[in-house]
Amino acid sequence: MAFYAETETFGRYSYKFHSREIDPEDKHSSIMCFDFGGHNMNCCLFGVARDFNQQVDNSFFTVGKPSGVGGGSEQWEHHAGRWAVTRYFTKTRTLPNQEQLRKVFADFQAIKSQDEQNWGTTWYFDLPDGTAWRVPLSKETINDAWEKGLGRPLRLMERQLARLVTLQKKDRISSPLVMVSGGSARGPKARSCIEALCKEAGVDMIFTDEFLSVNYRTDRLSSRLRRK
Repeated sequence: MAFYAETETFGRYSYKFHSREIDPEDKHSSIMCFDFGGHNMNCCLFGVARDFNQQVDNSFFTVGKPSGVGGGSEQWEHHAGRWAVTRYFTKTRTLPNQEQLRKVFADFQAIKSQDEQNWGTTWYFDLPDGTAWRVPLSKETINDAWEKGLGRPLRLMERQLARLVTLQKKDRISSPLVMVSGGSARGPKARSCIEALCKEAGVDMIFTDEFLSVNYRTDRLSSRLRRK
């Protein structure tokens, strides 16, 4: 019996069924996968062994152990909501009800897909006396929540890319490719940061949502791998 980390499963599935989209020229001998989930980010390095006589399929294997860290777009939302709830409690000494929280978090979903320069909104809470309370959510507050939610995953990615470059310089690996998946990588700011980190490291990269729905559940991918 074998147990795989989530990013291992996703990496194996993606390469098994979408290797042509990932590496159409068969030029990459190592692939580092980063899966940016809502609550955590996991990463894993894979090696690729090829039979250029095309007698057998390419081998796709794990190099070292997966790693990961907490953080993601759901954490971003949590920190923004916590800021507002703290202000509400300071003013009323009570907590907002579930319906009020549902409304403000539904409003925050639109912010996740916006460019950073457009961040900013106003949340309204019903106070115990029946009046409405206006709570401006500034760009600075949203960005602070973003840093708390996504800062750690991006810093881990930066360290892992440095490791990738070091392995390449030592001829331990060659022609690396970075493959990025997960819903938290789809936000404009996160996507821009990921692209900048890969550009600075000098490695090729691809987002899996270019060829695979981000809504695939890992347990279903695992099931399909077993069936094959």
